[in-house]
Amino acid sequence: MASSSFSLLSRKAAREASVYPTKTSINLARADFQKPDAVTTIFGGLLVLVLVLLFVKFGIVDVYGRVDASKAELAQQSQVLAAVDNGLSGYDSVKGEYESYGPYLTGDLSSTIGAQAAFNLVDQHVAPFATVASASFKDNTLSLSLTGVSLDSIGSLVASLRTQPIVSDVSVSTAATAETAAQDAYVGLVISLKQDQG
Repeated sequence: MASSSFSLLSRKAAREASVYPTKTSINLARADFQKPDAVTTIFGGLLVLVLVLLFVKFGIVDVYGRVDASKAELAQQSQVLAAVDNGLSGYDSVKGEYESYGPYLTGDLSSTIGAQAAFNLVDQHVAPFATVASASFKDNTLSLSLTGVSLDSIGSLVASLRTQPIVSDVSVSTAATAETAAQDAYVGLVISLKQDQG
């Protein structure tokens, strides 16, 4: 009998061991899901609203503000540049005039008379005789317009100038007649200077 109860037990154990679950699907949905309360909804909405406002402030408004400030600065700098350009509008004419004095300002002065020596000549030898109304110096030629000098004293002025070592020639033109020879007259004086003085 012992063997029959053992076989009975083993059959029962075999039957229990071969029992498998029969459910083929799983439902993970919670049946106890509750609707959020009003406080949580309001707090969440406010949080989203604050985040949107921060994005608008820092991501859009501030960026456009910086762009507008940059545009205003650019407009101001453009006005400054236009004013500088306007101030330099005569640069080409000034540069051309400056370059006309080129041999006297730059380069080799050994072939031309120095401007300082020419104007020293005017100060020392012409100014005591007459008033210099205008003077120009170009290509070793000094042109003077004199006033306050009588025609009688021009001869001694010319003789004095011709004795100077830097003078090669002197020519005179006057605006006077024989009747006004003793009076003061307008005199044009052209002094040619030697090339080898420096």
